[in-house]
Amino acid sequence: MPNETTRYSLQMRPVELCTQSEHGVLEMEIVAQPNGPGEAIRTRSRQWLPIFERLCTLLSSSAFHRKLMHRTLSAGVSMHLLDRTNGEKLLFSKEEIAALSLDKSNAA
Repeated sequence: MPNETTRYSLQMRPVELCTQSEHGVLEMEIVAQPNGPGEAIRTRSRQWLPIFERLCTLLSSSAFHRKLMHRTLSAGVSMHLLDRTNGEKLLFSKEEIAALSLDKSNAA
């Protein structure tokens, strides 16, 4: 069992694409990988746009950054959440992840 100080990096990965869909991505796998020993938190969601919006708000994303992230995911490319100032993976606590509704109880 991970200790309370374990931090997690987040990755969003499209798992189902349909070119005829208005938004492209139909389902998103979200993986919270521990920064150290421990189990990854994985969930899939068909309602990924609200999660994406909360992440953009948390990151204080500019309109350009939001568009870039959305296009990356819609193109079917995995995306790690990175600190725009230094390029390193952003780390989140388990509580922050739950607040973003990435916990298993909200999985589709």
